[in-house]
Amino acid sequence: MSIRLTGLRRLLLSLLVTGGALLPSAIAWADANSPAPGTVIQNQATGSFSDPDSGIRNIESNIVEVTVAEVAGITVTATGFTEAPSNVANAGPNQGDSVINTEDVVYFTFEITNVGNDPTQFFIPDNASITNGSLNGPIQIIAYDTDGTSTTTLPTPIDVIAGGMTTGAALGLPEGSIAPSGTVTVRVPVKANTGLANNDPLTVVLGDTPTGNSGNQVYSDGGNALDLYTQDNQDADIVDVPTTPVVETEAAGPPINGDTTFRRQEASATQSALVTLVTVLPPVGTGTCRADYNLVYSGQNNQIFAVHVESGASLQLTNTALGATNGLSTDHVNRQVYYGEGNSLFAWSPLTNTHVVVDSNFSSYLSTPLPTNFSLSSGGAAFFGGSVYQGSDIASGGIFEIFKVDFVPGSNGLLIQDVTALGIDTLVQNGTITNSSGGATPNWGDFIIDDNGVITANGNGGQVYWSYDLNTGTFVDLVDSFTTNSQLAKDGQGRLWALGASDVFQITRVGNSINEIPGTRRPTTGPLGAHSSADAAECVRGSSSIGDFVWNDTNANGITDSGEPGIENVTVDLVWDLNGDGVIDANEPVLATRTTDANGAYDFGELIFGNYIINVTDVNGVLAGSTLTTATESFGVTLPVGAIDFNDANFGYQFPLSDPNLLLVKRITAINRGLANEQSFDAEYVDVGSSNDIDNEVNWPGNPTAATIGSGNVEEYITGIADGTANSTLVAPGDEIEYTISFLSNGDVAAQDVLICDRTPTHTTFITDAYNNLTPTFGSGPRGILLNFNGAQIGLTNADDGDETPATVDSDNIGGYYFPAGVEPSTRFPDISCTGPNDNGAIVVELSNIPNATGDGVPANSYGFIRFRVSVD
Repeated sequence: MSIRLTGLRRLLLSLLVTGGALLPSAIAWADANSPAPGTVIQNQATGSFSDPDSGIRNIESNIVEVTVAEVAGITVTATGFTEAPSNVANAGPNQGDSVINTEDVVYFTFEITNVGNDPTQFFIPDNASITNGSLNGPIQIIAYDTDGTSTTTLPTPIDVIAGGMTTGAALGLPEGSIAPSGTVTVRVPVKANTGLANNDPLTVVLGDTPTGNSGNQVYSDGGNALDLYTQDNQDADIVDVPTTPVVETEAAGPPINGDTTFRRQEASATQSALVTLVTVLPPVGTGTCRADYNLVYSGQNNQIFAVHVESGASLQLTNTALGATNGLSTDHVNRQVYYGEGNSLFAWSPLTNTHVVVDSNFSSYLSTPLPTNFSLSSGGAAFFGGSVYQGSDIASGGIFEIFKVDFVPGSNGLLIQDVTALGIDTLVQNGTITNSSGGATPNWGDFIIDDNGVITANGNGGQVYWSYDLNTGTFVDLVDSFTTNSQLAKDGQGRLWALGASDVFQITRVGNSINEIPGTRRPTTGPLGAHSSADAAECVRGSSSIGDFVWNDTNANGITDSGEPGIENVTVDLVWDLNGDGVIDANEPVLATRTTDANGAYDFGELIFGNYIINVTDVNGVLAGSTLTTATESFGVTLPVGAIDFNDANFGYQFPLSDPNLLLVKRITAINRGLANEQSFDAEYVDVGSSNDIDNEVNWPGNPTAATIGSGNVEEYITGIADGTANSTLVAPGDEIEYTISFLSNGDVAAQDVLICDRTPTHTTFITDAYNNLTPTFGSGPRGILLNFNGAQIGLTNADDGDETPATVDSDNIGGYYFPAGVEPSTRFPDISCTGPNDNGAIVVELSNIPNATGDGVPANSYGFIRFRVSVD
């Protein structure tokens, strides 16, 4: 008896096209809605066919069933990091300033999730793999969610004990069990190492899977006690969680996955925080100078200069009324630059470019009378913790001292409150500090105070370099590796520099030695020629700023119109325009770099008066392909004295239109093509809906043609019938159905990385050799996929063998693939999704990049179609 199906069934086909960046594939892990172990799942197939004797017959299959096994599963996700509060143990000097600095303690958090289908415990290690830092205290459990419905934050975090522990030993839960989709959140406290460079990563890996960052892998002992894994409960253990109203017990038997010994699954995750040496400025009256322009003050004759320590570039800022500038120091809070002469202390403000006498009788603040030859003219000076430290030295037999100068609060650093001697002269009197020439009193070179409150000083005494700790009063005679008797400065990152007669270089203390850092020495020069420092101070910091906007100038009019968005992640340099000509010269250094934020904004703050150039560098390539719509990518700005907020350094760019689009139309184009009972629909045009459907779009090849069925016209290129509704097409077991997928790149740019996936319909079988008669490709084996593209019609092989179109041989990344049931296309294309599990086979065609159509069928490789055939089971 012959059997036929009456009426073509509506076959549910899955079709996905992805372009550009592919989305990550989903991984079939369990969740709270997954069936519990022991659940019986039944399945039955249904259908219909045409019986010549009795007409239409509905059919159904026998019932099949499976039982759900227990599955262990674990993932760990990096959920972020934050700087620990300022009161954390072992805090660095910049802790709590909202920026990740060297020596800062950082909290890294991770969320561990049960992706199995039964409650489980987790084993949490007591350490993690850390790069550029070290564990700062125990790993802690800070929150948990027993079943994926409500997170409980622990008021007191639970420390993971030495050697690690299970959640059963930590949480007050039955057996420490976490139900499917339940989570445990842990915090890993890490202290950044000293000496890290800007943008060095502080990296933490929690867990230790063999293949790196991965979840739900079979447990493998890494041999370092860093593994994070599941621990199955014992059979019949109570595993109640809040969503289980009755007493629940552990499912019988172990999980079917995991290691062979204890059926464990493990996971790991990585996250990094970038260290920045640009820190938030400290509050008024405290801390040390912070600025990221690497500029320091330096005196020469009666002039005050700014010197860029990393390049040696220098620029005169002002003249004093004195014969020489000595005892230079910088109040970074009040923006005052101090210098001394005789018994007077002076200040210069870069905000107003004015000089004032702070006090003409400095010694009057001291209870002990000073010798008449006392002078601030040749002593060193430094600023630390809101106070000036002013040095003095006089003729042999006089006082050699450093005085701490405090100012009246609210006086902007211009009214002395008191002056206190540190007692350095005592070290001279007892012979600790001597004069190498045999006199009783040595002479100053200069001194500076580092961020930890340690004075580093030099001079022409028997101790050329020495240190004095303000915290402990400890003196150390330092061994120096260079002979330069230099002026000492500290930049806005806290680095120490030595400025000599014609150069500048970075210095560092290692133990009891003071060393030059190799490769940092630069000649000091500027528009006035070589700069010879007679005294140096701390970092340059003003109150002006330059910004502000890089934007997408969509209409290219050079004006920021309403609705035009900013451009994120564009790098912009601040260049020191030494000669003020608005042109970047070879000797003009980059002071700092900014990256535009999500709104396209940038800002260089805390600048002093002078000439600068804003230069767009775009090292991240964000502006590639765009056109500048404003005058230039280098914008010169002259800041006058004062606190100026300059917000007109804007840069507009117009991008070419970039809206790719790919149209797909699905048709049945034949039944039993090439066979005796062939039904072809090559002349059928079916409009599947309204006039704005994709089969009516422009740029398909050919002219619109009246649809045989439907409400409008269809482009001539699209043939076939939709879902078998046109002619009440009948199929029987063994019939072959031909499916055609027409595609058209119809955006304003090319569609990138195109993948087309189509799952074989249920109750059918993919015909693996349907197109063996077509022109062979460079692959081998059966050809079950037809590709009509770019003027050629070829058969693509089913295997992953790199078949390509003949015109381009092996260079166009075009190929066909067939994945049998149970083999997910994501095993070959990790980011593809075919809208469901591959339970009956699927084809994938990789089309690489398809240029956009500019007219009907132009260019020839902007459109095409794919075909495959199935037989009815």
